[in-house]
Amino acid sequence: MHKQKTAEQERRQARLIATGRKEAALQDKEAAILKAEGEAKAITLVASAQAEAVQVVSVAANKYFQKNAQLNKRLDVIRDTFSQQTKIVVPSTADILSVIGLEGAQVLPIRTRSGEKEE
Repeated sequence: MHKQKTAEQERRQARLIATGRKEAALQDKEAAILKAEGEAKAITLVASAQAEAVQVVSVAANKYFQKNAQLNKRLDVIRDTFSQQTKIVVPSTADILSVIGLEGAQVLPIRTRSGEKEE
C-alpha cells in the first residue's frame, strides 16, 4: 500500500511538473509574440513619423521656398566655398554675381600675361 501511495504521489508530481513546464512554454511563446508585435509596431510608428517629417519639410519647401529654393542652394554653395578661403575667378556675366548682390557692380579686371585686360 505504501508503494502504491508513493507511486501515485510521484505520478501527480510528474503531472504537475509537466503542466508547469507546458504553462511556462506557453507563457514564453506568448511573451515572444507580444515582443515581436511590439517591435513591429515600433518600426511602423518610426517609419510613419519619418514619412510625416519628410512630408512636412516638402510642404514647407513648396509653400515658402518655391521661388527661393535655388537661390538658397546657391547661397549655401557660395558660403561653403568662401568658408574655405578659396580664390575664385568669376566671369562678369556669371549668375553668381547676381546671387551675392554684385550684379552691375564694378568688377576688377585681371591682367593676363600678355598685358590685356579682361572683365
